[in-house]
Amino acid sequence: MTKPWVELYRPRMLNEIQGQDEAISKLKNAVMRKKPALIYGSVGCGKTSSVHAIANELNYEIIEVNASDFRNADKIKATVGNAVQQMSLF
Repeated sequence: MTKPWVELYRPRMLNEIQGQDEAISKLKNAVMRKKPALIYGSVGCGKTSSVHAIANELNYEIIEVNASDFRNADKIKATVGNAVQQMSLF
């Protein structure tokens, strides 16, 4: 099965993301300082791509949880419960 076009050509590094310099800088700053960040915006503006690019550059692991996928605490705990106890996560 082939990957969708948007996955195949998704930016892998921060320098591949165009037009979001201030947002990328603020997000990377928050990640580097181990502070939480709430990312919001319209569909297709680069939220997920930005997070993946930062994680790729910093060699961080991504655990993606979308609100539309999980509607209660039990399902979220089942998905990320063990991962949040690992020391590799920030």
